[in-house]
Amino acid sequence: MVRKITRDGSLTRALVWQYFFLSSGAAVIALVFGINLTQTGLLWVAVIGFLNGFACYCQWRANAIHVSRTALLTQGDDLIALFLGYLVLREGQFLNIRLIIGILLSLGSIILFALFKEEDKDDKDKAKEGTVETESQYGTYRDLVLWVALYSVIWGFAIFSRRYFALANMSLPTYVLIWYLGSYGGAIAMRVFLGKKGAGNPLRARQIFRVAVLAAVTGLSLTTAYWVSMVAPITVAQPMLQVSEMVLPTMIGLWIFKERKKMNRWTWSAIAVGLIGGITVAFSY
Repeated sequence: MVRKITRDGSLTRALVWQYFFLSSGAAVIALVFGINLTQTGLLWVAVIGFLNGFACYCQWRANAIHVSRTALLTQGDDLIALFLGYLVLREGQFLNIRLIIGILLSLGSIILFALFKEEDKDDKDKAKEGTVETESQYGTYRDLVLWVALYSVIWGFAIFSRRYFALANMSLPTYVLIWYLGSYGGAIAMRVFLGKKGAGNPLRARQIFRVAVLAAVTGLSLTTAYWVSMVAPITVAQPMLQVSEMVLPTMIGLWIFKERKKMNRWTWSAIAVGLIGGITVAFSY
């Protein structure tokens, strides 16, 4: 679904619609269950949410280029969150040899992806003849790495902040509402900043419906993630989530979108190393 939205050519319009739906839904939940607007840290949640609007745009741009690579490279945000959990929240007591090995394998996967890219034989031959470019029309391989790096840094701090504010006893409805109001502001800022070029054509009804469905899934995901942050440390919960967000999108990209056709031995090796690393991290407790 994200792939389809990202390739419709109306990214910032879709971004604004997504966070309109999410902030509206969060407001309804807040009215039903109540919120605490005197809670310390609301401004920081709004600021990180604002940055999340940009991070989501970056993730969509990366997915438009390559789904399976994006899924594996996106481990960076989890590693940043784990590091901050150890450093700031003193969760180092959960560190063990299997977790260290899993993290190193995950980093090795990222390095392999950074050094090698996929090309199929036909594209190589045509490129020699000067009849085709080997890069995706949605961006180059270097673009993908840049987009992933940008949103990974933001989401790494965002994941850490979820645990931080959960420990500060910020209620779930309060966090979700302020987060999505900030994200809505970030989406509007992206819409204004990128102008007509980033907005593309107006969305049709079925495209808006598709965004609404994605928003519902995204909202459920954040709500679940914050609840998990309330009951478990980052170093326990995040590795489990890391595998789910890595394995399924990777498989979808490789087999449904047929991205495996342009994979070489290095990128297959990177996928194998990344999967092994993620699974090792998940089962390190």
